[in-house]
Amino acid sequence: MLDLTKVFHYALDEETPKEFAMHRKMCWLSASGQDGEKVLHLQTAPHQPWRPYTAFPQYSVPDYKIPGGSKGWATYQKLLKAGWTLVPTAVANEFSTSVTPVEL
Repeated sequence: MLDLTKVFHYALDEETPKEFAMHRKMCWLSASGQDGEKVLHLQTAPHQPWRPYTAFPQYSVPDYKIPGGSKGWATYQKLLKAGWTLVPTAVANEFSTSVTPVEL
């Protein structure tokens, strides 16, 4: 009999095929409309909408207390070090059908 726990259990290391690794994408998207302030958005599954970093308390860290600072910059730095991929805004807008509104 086939042991399904072995079939569905994958460790995320160098030997794990990329299709089984977690989808971890970041993008700077406008908070309101095309010309609004850019805010860090995250996507954890290919067919999920982009959501503001504040919707992910397990990944986000407090913003720096710098007047005029980018919303999500501290989180961006943390996730970049953790191996997340930055997607250009134009690419994210091209392939995304929806963006969750930002509530900061």
